[in-house]
Formats: sequence, structure tokens, C-alpha cells
Amino acid sequence: MSTFQTIQVDDGTQLAYTDSGAAATAGYTTVFIIHGTIFYSSSLQTIVNLGTDAGLRLVAINRRDYPGSTPLSIDPSQITGASDDEKAGYLRDRGLEILRFVDLFIQANNLPQVSEDRKSGGVAILGWALGAGVTFAALAHASLDKEVSERLSRYVRAHILLDPPAQVLGQPTPPEYWLPLRDQSIQEPDRMPVSIQWVAGYFDHGDITKRDKSKLSWSTPSTKFLPTTFSAQHAFSDHAHMGPAPLAGSDGLLMAKPLAAQLEANYRKACFDSEVRSIFPHLKVIEVARDMGPAVGVIAFWKIQDDDAAHGGGHVAFDVMKGANHFVQWDHPDKVIDSIRRAVGA
Repeated sequence: MSTFQTIQVDDGTQLAYTDSGAAATAGYTTVFIIHGTIFYSSSLQTIVNLGTDAGLRLVAINRRDYPGSTPLSIDPSQITGASDDEKAGYLRDRGLEILRFVDLFIQANNLPQVSEDRKSGGVAILGWALGAGVTFAALAHASLDKEVSERLSRYVRAHILLDPPAQVLGQPTPPEYWLPLRDQSIQEPDRMPVSIQWVAGYFDHGDITKRDKSKLSWSTPSTKFLPTTFSAQHAFSDHAHMGPAPLAGSDGLLMAKPLAAQLEANYRKACFDSEVRSIFPHLKVIEVARDMGPAVGVIAFWKIQDDDAAHGGGHVAFDVMKGANHFVQWDHPDKVIDSIRRAVGA
């Protein structure tokens, strides 16, 4: 089990984190990782441990409602039934907590600034799966005081999207997509364990760069590969926290239909808005797909490609982590490190 440090981001909120520590290279890049649902920062320790040798400093942050971080004091149903402005404000606040954390960490650790060639130094913000819903909100609402904004403007140079599902883009769940968590034919106590077993499989989608929806495996993992739950040398329960999990927990708000308009607005602003680019002049956005993860990640990859083309192209760079499933950090941590290094140009 990881030992967490904490940073107080405002009067009532602390965020817990694990830190690889400074890399040996003078101009290292610091990558702040925002985890997805259920599996929090301790599940990413396998890649955090590789950070310094890769010339990176990796900081994995626990979102609100996860161990060591301040719980949210609101019932999710209060948000789904709220006004549009209140929904937008809820997401904005989650994003600003991350930006304040990044700013305080920069100051406390005197992090290297962006190099002249923009290939080293500075910081990257990485949204892991569902965590991209928070990183979109962070970059879409960088409304902090002048000193903080100017500091972040000098440091933030990359926004890495690691296989976000379509729902955090504000898109509906595809009708073809089967998720055990939503299957009423499965006994309620069994739905979460079955869902974890299912998502740990390898889905054979073929070559996803060909964008053939008919080739996607929506419900059945491949039998050619052993699921991570069987092969990993880890006790999954040591890295899982069920409280915020969809459908009833706060994580459900990052994929909830009532917040779809706000989620989509944050995604579009974070990726394509000229004002965001003026605030973060060094910023590049990189979308990374896991080609053997659940199909909603592949659909999101194609959606972002389409939206980038509709905006004239060049706003988002694209990469595919081949042979990677949802738990690639355990089966192939080296692939994650290589992907991050490509994204930041290290």
C-alpha cells in the first residue's frame, strides 16, 4: 500500500498524492496523473516507480472522495438535479483543485521550467481514463489569480489524455456497449466484481487506426490473452476504492447524462479554444488510445480525431498504445512510460 503525502489546496480541501521524486536530469518534466474510477493513485505505483529512471517526475494525485483526499460533502443527486450553472460550477471546482495543487507543487519543489525547445522541463497534466473529465475542467477554467495563472502559463506544456471513455466527452454510452455494472440480470453484489474482471480483459478490436466500428469488440474480451486479474502480481483490493464508483458515487457525475452538456463544453474548450491556448502558450494536447481496452475508449479516440479535423487539424496529436488493456500499468508499465515520454518529447 502506498504512503500518501498531502497538499492543502484551499481552506477545506487537501489532495493526497504519491511522488516519484526528482529525476537525475536537470531539466526533467513533471507529469501530474489524475486517476480514473475505483483504482486510485496506488494502482499507478508501478509506473511512478519507473519515473526517475525515465527522466520524468511522476506525481499521482488522489481525487476527492479517494483515500487521503478530502471527501466531497454533496450527494451526487443534488448535482444531477441542479441548474446548468451549478453543474458547470461543480466540474469547474474539481478542475481548479487540480490546478491549485499543481501550482503549489511547482512552488514547493522548484520544478524545472519549460526549455527553449519545449521538449523538456515544465509540467504535463495527464487525465487517466475517467480522470480526463477533471483535467478537461482544469484547463477549461483556468480562472485563478494573476500570479498563479502567470506561473502555470510558464509551466504547463502538455495535456495527455490516456484513453478517456466517450462519456467524459459528453457523448452518450453507445447502445452496443455492454457493461456488467449496468446489467440487471447480474445480482447486485456481484456487479462490481464482475465488472472489474471484465474490464481487466483484452478486447480484440483489430487495427483501430482503420476506424472500422464493425470490428470493435463491445462486450466479450479475447480468449487469447490472460486478463490482468489473473496475471498481475497485485491484490486488486489493495488499490480499489468503491465509494465514489458509478453508479451511485461521485464518479458517476463524470459520465452522467444530466451533465453531458457541461462535460462536452469542458472537453471542447480544453482542446480547441483559442483562449485556453493563449493562457497556456506552450500547450500541446495528446490523445493516447489503448487498443485492447474497452470499446468506449476507441470510440472517444475517433471522436476526438473527428473534432480535431473539424477545427482545422493540428490541435490534438494522436498516439496508440499497442497491446494495451485497461490495466496496462500492471501488465506493461514500460508501455505507459514510453507513451508519456513520446507525449512530452522526452
